[in-house]
Order: sequence, then C-alpha cells, then structure tokens
Amino acid sequence: MDGAAITHTSSLITKLKQIKARLLHDLLTRGLDENGQLRDAEPHPEEFKDSALGRIPREWEVGKLSDFYAVPARDGLYKPAKFYGRGALMIHMPQMFRSLTIDVSDAARVVEVNPNELERYRLERGDLVFARRSLNLVEFSITA
Repeated sequence: MDGAAITHTSSLITKLKQIKARLLHDLLTRGLDENGQLRDAEPHPEEFKDSALGRIPREWEVGKLSDFYAVPARDGLYKPAKFYGRGALMIHMPQMFRSLTIDVSDAARVVEVNPNELERYRLERGDLVFARRSLNLVEFSITA
C-alpha cells in the first residue's frame, strides 16, 4: 500500500468512527420509534421531555443503571480449563462482542456446574449482560 492509500484509508476509518459515535449518541438520546426509525423531536416535540441529560423521549427514565436492576449486578462464573469440554453452555468474551444478541453456537461447555451455580448464573430472557473487563485492541501505525 502506498502512502496516499494509507492516508485515504486512515481518513475513512476516522470518518466511520465519527459516524458510529454520532449514531450511538442519537440512539441513546432519541431512541427508535415503533417503525425502527430514529425519533425526531422537531416534528414531534410532545414525544420528548427535558432531563439532566438533555431532551429524551418522554417515557424514558434517567437514573443509575443499578436503579433499574431486578437483581443486583454480579460477576460471572469462573471455571478452570480442566472443566471445559462438555456440560452446560458458558458464554465468554467472543460471544459478547459480536452483536447485540449473544450467539452461543461456539460457546464453551463446562462440566461440574452445581445446582446453586446454575441457579445464580443462568441467563433468562431479558437479562442484560455486559463485560466489565476485556481486551481492547489499540490502533497504531508504523512509519519507516
């Protein structure tokens, strides 16, 4: 790749990151309507209200994430590698970062999950799963 192509590609990546950030901001402040379209406060001001975060959809509540938990947040279950191979499905970081839903097609299977662990860590429909720690890849460029 020549220098101009690298510069052009780098510029495109920067622009796409800006677009992604803006879309995320819009989703988190405007939300989607019943047709899956971004809500718009200009033609429908009655659908929005003022909040500590700015204008948000009228039916949304502002609070700490923990205010909305049905069950307090907790760490996941850890099992040493010797327990892997068969048994209950266990999701890991690769399943967490592929999409908004968890694909368990390649999830690990873990033996010796006792009934108490299964009760405590079993995922139910509607559960919110998030990673508090993970590997973050850092972009860098090498110049000769």
